[in-house]
Parts: sequence; structure tokens; C-alpha cells
Amino acid sequence: MIQPTIVVSTYDRLDSLKRLLNSLLNSNYSSFNNVRLIISVDKHKDEEENILNFLKTFVWPFGDFLIKTYPERLGLKNHFIRCCDFSLEFDSIVFLEDDFVVSKSFYEYSTNAVNFYKENPIIAGVCLYDLAYNEFSNRKFRPLLDNNDQYFMQLVSWGKIFTKNQWNHFKDWYISGNNKDNFKMLPRVVQKWSNSSFKKVYINYLITTNKFFVFPRKSFVTNYGDKGEHFEQNDSKFQRPIRIDIDSGLKFNFVNFENSLVVYDAYMEVLPSRLKILNKNLEEYDFSVDLYGVKPIGKIKTPYIITSKKVSKALISFGRVTLPHESNIIFNNFGNYFHLAKVSNVIGRRKSFRTYFKDSLYDDSGLSPLKLLFIDIWKSTLKAKSFFNKF
Repeated sequence: MIQPTIVVSTYDRLDSLKRLLNSLLNSNYSSFNNVRLIISVDKHKDEEENILNFLKTFVWPFGDFLIKTYPERLGLKNHFIRCCDFSLEFDSIVFLEDDFVVSKSFYEYSTNAVNFYKENPIIAGVCLYDLAYNEFSNRKFRPLLDNNDQYFMQLVSWGKIFTKNQWNHFKDWYISGNNKDNFKMLPRVVQKWSNSSFKKVYINYLITTNKFFVFPRKSFVTNYGDKGEHFEQNDSKFQRPIRIDIDSGLKFNFVNFENSLVVYDAYMEVLPSRLKILNKNLEEYDFSVDLYGVKPIGKIKTPYIITSKKVSKALISFGRVTLPHESNIIFNNFGNYFHLAKVSNVIGRRKSFRTYFKDSLYDDSGLSPLKLLFIDIWKSTLKAKSFFNKF
């Protein structure tokens, strides 16, 4: 059985690191021997000494404890990669960032998950974080419900778990130069991300190699969004409720990728192959899925598409009355919001203010338009304040 090493990356947030380490100390390791913990400290001219002084006094009672330092600063992406390289030495890792907090049962889940999925070549890794936000469309995300504890997506998020083989496959692809200037298939928002973004490179890898990550339906980790390299100011937008488990020896209901109906692409759109199983009326069509309406039409390679964009002629139309929005296609909900059409009949359009309001009211059922307007004004004010504080 593979038993993953816990790897924590830190740079200049000592208080955040203390909070994470406290949650690690309070987690359950009763079923395991020698749970190894590595703290990887990227070089910082002011804070490195404070962090190392604290770590000298820190006691890890569950196994080996290692501190890694570097003669020069690695930077965000290179430090991530260096942390994940520990999987090559220790067979498997759980990679955590210093502004996380973990569930008491995170290590039990991590160990069970990594051993269940380690032999499947289509699985690139496992995440401990349950996604609830689509950053490509600025919309809420809700996966379809089934009786399993996992769903699958062509994205990566927080609390990454890699085996040696999984990470080796990525490193071979990365070193070969396949990651250079080949971002055309990425969501438009991702293409604009800095080249220092590890996530940008890794999503490209998942798309290019057609691999997927495993996501839990209930998070084992949450992100506090402390001010740092990711966030210009404290941001709680990505916090998730984490599992509160007391007992050890928990049983997790894992599902094979091939048997799951809840599989999403890099745009967080359900795969057409799964929709065809759930709605037999779609079996005869070769289509792409664009329910969020953000896929560039020029990238669509199928003759048909199910989209929220306007079309000049629809073969089948669906309403938008149930959550999540895929369910409207599955239930054949009557209406005129989503359309199955030829790609050539799609009318590309930018998102209007009216559409923005409709999307927000749909995502947050029961929210009044007036309250929504105040929320939007408040968010815009915070963004403007953050921008001007730079100067």
C-alpha cells in the first residue's frame, strides 16, 4: 500500500503556516505508521529566518520530519514543481499550501484514494478540494449528484495528490517542451494568466494528454485565501466547508472513471458521452457542450453543440429551471434557453448585463435583483480599492 508523504510549501506567511500545522497535528493518523512531513521553505530575504526559527521548535510526533530550504528563491511555479518532485523520491505526496486547513480525515482519504486510482492511466491525480466556482465564467459550479463520493474533471485544484508514476508522466511531458506556446485549447481566461502559473501549464497538460483529476464531493481541505502571491488581499471566496469526521477507519465510496456519469472537461462542462447516457434523445448527435456559453466557437470540432449562446436555428431547445444546469438537458425541461444546434448556426455574442443578472439569479435562487445589484457594486468597490492600493 502506498502511504503518501505530506508536503507543505511556504514562503512568507508564518501565521498561516502555524494554522495549517495545527490542523495537521489534530488530524487522524491512528491507522498509519511513520507519516512523513516535509516543509519546503522558499527563500525570502526577511521572513525565511522567522519561519526556520519556528520550525526548529515544532514537534511532529507521527513520523519523519524534514525541512527543505534553497540557496535562491524558486518562485511560485518552480517551488510548486519542486514540492511535487518529492513524489519521485517518496512514491506519493499530498501537496498543501500554507494558507490551507485540513479535515481530520484528510490523510485517511488521501491514502485510500491514491491506492484506488494509482493504476488507472487516465487519472492524473487526486484533489482534496470540492470545486464550487467556475472561474472561467464567474459562475457557481454544482456537479451532478450520484451515489459516489467523487466526480472527475479535466482541471486541477488544491490539495493535490500525486503518485510517482503520475508525476513522472507530467514531468516527461513538461521537459519535452510540449508545454511551450501551445495554449490554444485552454479557456480564454486561462490563456491570459501569467506564464509563471503552474495551473496554466498543468491544465494544458490534462487537455493535451486527455487525463482527469479526481475531486471529492465534500472537501478535505479549505483555502483561507490569505494575502500573498495568489491574493492581493485576504479573500474568502474559495473557502469550502470541510468534512468533520471523528472516527477513524472510515469507508469511502470510490468509483472508477469509466463507470462515472459525472465527468467534466476543462471548461467545467459535462462530457457529451455522459449526457448521451442520461438523455437517449441525444445519442445520434455528435456534439460539444457549452452550457456556460464561454467556449469559443472557433475551437469546436464537432458538427453540433448544446449551448446557451443564441442560435439561428435549433434542433432541440431546453429551459433553465432546475439545478445544476445539466439537469435541464437530462430532464428535457421545456423552454428556450439551451439549444442543440449546428455549430454553423450559433450566433456568437458577449455576455450582456441582463444576462449577467439572469445567471446570478439562477445560481442564487431566491436572491432579489436589488440585493444582487448591491453585492455587485460592493465587489466592484473592493476591486477598485485593491487596484489603487498598489500605487
